[in-house]
Amino acid sequence: VVKPGIHWTPEIIEFPCVLLHAGTLEVMAEFRRLVRPTENPVLPAFTTELTSIRQEEVDEAEPLETVLREFEAWLEKEEAQNGLPVTCGDWDLNQMLPTETKRKGIQGIVPPALHRWCNIKKPFSEALACKPMGMDGMLQKMHIDLVGHHHLGIDDARNIAKIVQDLVVNHRRTIDVTAQLTMRRLRQ
Repeated sequence: VVKPGIHWTPEIIEFPCVLLHAGTLEVMAEFRRLVRPTENPVLPAFTTELTSIRQEEVDEAEPLETVLREFEAWLEKEEAQNGLPVTCGDWDLNQMLPTETKRKGIQGIVPPALHRWCNIKKPFSEALACKPMGMDGMLQKMHIDLVGHHHLGIDDARNIAKIVQDLVVNHRRTIDVTAQLTMRRLRQ
């Protein structure tokens, strides 16, 4: 049995984004690519259980390098190169992406837009005067129904977009940068 961290290095297998218009908060576009893992090409069963992504889906996907280039082209097409990514936590953009791209020698192609982000937990906890919580907890506290499959990246991105919309409209919050990669982290 393969367990995380034991004879297994995690790899990004999905790269999702929901683009909101900064003024209207309407969904403008979505980007979703599955990513073929190249270091550990066989998905552990728990990954499929968690995300619902199947082995045959990632087998047909492009590697991370190609997906990052496609994402940057999509940002340019949507004129969103200066958009602010909103995440649920800092892990994905502060740890996972920099670590994996460094391991694969492709850290230089990470779009600059992914060098800073808003961890939605921070404006959420400030607006609702509560401790930071996960996406499902935020949705429950805001009385927003979870859409799709929790931990499937595109569905999580859609749910995070709903949290952003609610925070701005109903709680008068602005969504600003809460974290960024340091120059040291960018060079690693």
